[in-house]
Amino acid sequence: MKKVKAIFLIFILTAVHMEAQHYIGLHKDDIMAFMKTEKKNFRINNTNTNKTYKYLKYEDNISEQTMLFFLDDRDECTYARLMSAYGNYPDIVEALDSLYSKADNSSWTYIQDDDKYIIRLEKGEWFFTINYKKDKN
Repeated sequence: MKKVKAIFLIFILTAVHMEAQHYIGLHKDDIMAFMKTEKKNFRINNTNTNKTYKYLKYEDNISEQTMLFFLDDRDECTYARLMSAYGNYPDIVEALDSLYSKADNSSWTYIQDDDKYIIRLEKGEWFFTINYKKDKN
């Protein structure tokens, strides 16, 4: 059982770390290539279209997670979101605590290439959401 939990924690650490560090600023094609080769457990979901937002949606049925990558007019990621079932909550919060600087009870920050990024956790009734954005200040 410990080995399974360790493997799952590594998966969560990778998922949490990769979303913020490697997606914001990337072109849609690069995100799709990365997801295809490095996140094989996630599948793109093109069943719904939204005329207000341009985004890529990936789902993972194993750990009940959804990843959204919001794109600008140049198809570059400006915002990333991970939605997850509460069963993953302790591992994801542990991963965020270990990878980033805690700003308060529900947010973390990090700096990459002289840009500051903010990670916010929002609790919902059935799932929780992790939002990744570049700080505009």
